[in-house]
Amino acid sequence: MQTQIANKENISDTTTSPKSLETQPFGDQKAVLQDSNQPAKDVLWVGGNNQNVDLRSNFERFKKQKVEQIKYRKYVTEKSTVDKKDPAVKERLRQKFLETAKKYFGIPYAKHYWKPGEQYYDAPLFLDCCALVRQITYDMREELGFYLDRWNQAYQFDTLPVALKFEELKPGDLIFYSGIYYNTKLRGQRHNMVHVEIFTGGPTGEQSIGARWQRGVVQYFDTYKFESKSYHSIEFHYRSIDTWLEGICKSFCTVHEWRNWKVFWVPDKKSIFSSEEEKYDENDMDAPLLDLEEEDDANLTETQAMEQKLKQEFKKEQKFFIGIGNNPRLARDALCQQGFKEMGKGMQFSNQYRYKWTQTSQEVNYHKFVEGEHIVNHISNAKIFTNKITTLETLEYIKLALEGGQLTSYLRLSDFFPETYRLDVVADLMKFLNSKTKGFWLLKKAQSNQGKGIKLIADIKKFKDDVLTIKSDDEEVKDSTEILMQKLKSLGIETENENQQIIQQSNIPEAKKKRWTDMNLLVKELKEQVVQKYMENPLLIDGRKFDIRAYMVIICMKPYLVLYNHGYVRLSLNKYTTENFEKDKITHLTNNSVQKNHPDYKALKDSSIMSVDNLANILIEQGVINTREEYHDKIETKLVEIMRLVFMQVQDKLDKKFGCFELFGFDFMIDIELNPYLIEINTNPALFTDTTVQKDMLPKLVEDVIKMSLDVHPLGQKEAPEEVRALVNSGLKELQLPYEIIYSELQ
Repeated sequence: MQTQIANKENISDTTTSPKSLETQPFGDQKAVLQDSNQPAKDVLWVGGNNQNVDLRSNFERFKKQKVEQIKYRKYVTEKSTVDKKDPAVKERLRQKFLETAKKYFGIPYAKHYWKPGEQYYDAPLFLDCCALVRQITYDMREELGFYLDRWNQAYQFDTLPVALKFEELKPGDLIFYSGIYYNTKLRGQRHNMVHVEIFTGGPTGEQSIGARWQRGVVQYFDTYKFESKSYHSIEFHYRSIDTWLEGICKSFCTVHEWRNWKVFWVPDKKSIFSSEEEKYDENDMDAPLLDLEEEDDANLTETQAMEQKLKQEFKKEQKFFIGIGNNPRLARDALCQQGFKEMGKGMQFSNQYRYKWTQTSQEVNYHKFVEGEHIVNHISNAKIFTNKITTLETLEYIKLALEGGQLTSYLRLSDFFPETYRLDVVADLMKFLNSKTKGFWLLKKAQSNQGKGIKLIADIKKFKDDVLTIKSDDEEVKDSTEILMQKLKSLGIETENENQQIIQQSNIPEAKKKRWTDMNLLVKELKEQVVQKYMENPLLIDGRKFDIRAYMVIICMKPYLVLYNHGYVRLSLNKYTTENFEKDKITHLTNNSVQKNHPDYKALKDSSIMSVDNLANILIEQGVINTREEYHDKIETKLVEIMRLVFMQVQDKLDKKFGCFELFGFDFMIDIELNPYLIEINTNPALFTDTTVQKDMLPKLVEDVIKMSLDVHPLGQKEAPEEVRALVNSGLKELQLPYEIIYSELQ
């Protein structure tokens, strides 16, 4: 956004009358005087057609937009809290709570109970009883929506208000121990809470997980009952963790406040960004952000009047809004073919649309979304499985569900997902550091796409050493005398003797590397990063590495209908080699955005994208497969099954609204044995038509998706079983591209 603000220094040179401003080019509009005889006022210019707009008007626009963004975040948070009250969701979180606890088996209690040279003295992590529970919630902070503060088991006890009888305990619930210290000099804990363990039940019915002994480790115990040498008069207090699983963590104790200073900022009622301070009517939000010509429209504030007006507008003329970015022309052309009329620019918060197509879900006002009237191309909380962290979390749940029988499949997670670790979770970080897997690896950032932020790792041993080394943010500090002499020289001040020897640091041995000893501090430095094993036996086409960008479309949510499209193939422009691995992204990252860095990309770009049919034909020529049907049976059926497992795992967590749909890009690598491996899942997959294959396919894909979304979301309905059934039975055959059913709620 371009901005120019007039100030006192440029008034004399830039005085301009309002009349001359109307014809003056934007680039020359540096300041405006409301009246040539009046003092100048600061004016904010914000690109586009917003001539004669003062700073206050633009700020009001910004304020309204900010309020809507805050409402969106609040909506997603509230929706997440509602979802967590679902018994099935809570059960999955409870299972994850237990599995996370097991990751810390073998971690010692505390460093000061060990002497130098003893087994655990140099351990990278120590967890006492309450630290174990605290660590679990920190590792699950994305799912829970919080993590426990620094205080001990007494604080944890106060945040769990639901008391249970022993026979009511479920695996994952906590057992708190109150007692009196034998040593009277020790200060008693609040509520006399001295210990906490995690109930599991197990074979004995009394099994628990905990850090119990000072010179012990986190482990299973056959029974939670024991005699302590430190305290007596033990009483057991059984507490449900359901409140935590619902995302609620606050003190329920009327005596102990337990103030938490690590609270994210939320605007209160006095804030100018408070969503409760002012009630903006629909007409306010319909005005474009950059063009003020429509601000004098009818000022309707009654809810019923607005709803009536909205319905009349829908019947009279179907409007659509297209956001910027990711080749919006494809969606614009497809909607115009369907007889829709485009809304003006800057109308992203208007509610007077029938159809909205944007890059991100944050551009959709779900607070004002009306089922049966609106259609949008995003599910509000689809990010629960589409960035690198949430994808990994989803796959871990799939692993547990397959092992526990909640999901059934002929595949196991290790069959289609490479060895991967989160570096911002202590248990995963330690597992990675102790992994014996050698070879090449990839370091990825959670929120990055298009190959950005990926680091290629050839020496995994050195990388692990670097991870554990504390890095200085500053370059090597020069000798202070040398700095002074250079400063004097820059000022033209002669020194007494140009040949004078300056005392310098020399012959000083290299400083010993400083190592991370607190794993929790280290994982904060490694925030939202994952490390993944690189596939070293990829299937090659003409000696080049490739991957498949396939599509999953959740085209309807009431009832669910999920479709597969085979997508296209992305190839490296270089012949495959592992020489100079760490510096050769073009060879090893097949993403089209990376390939554009090839020096001959313009001439070779068509060879960087291939159709799936062409891939199958080449594999037939190479003797890898015999027919196109064999390609489908050996590769595509597995792609569909992997997508099905992902969808089945998240379907109950998605914000299920009639009118919301989404197109997802799934990226797969294929090894020499024709096994597909899921690399990542993308929301808002790239729709650029840089190559011949993309120009032929992507417009058809967008047109098909828009047509299907309209067919299964008729105006005035809040579910569409008959329309979905019609699409499945005959509609899919009439589309331009082939689609396969991944899941149908009607079947």
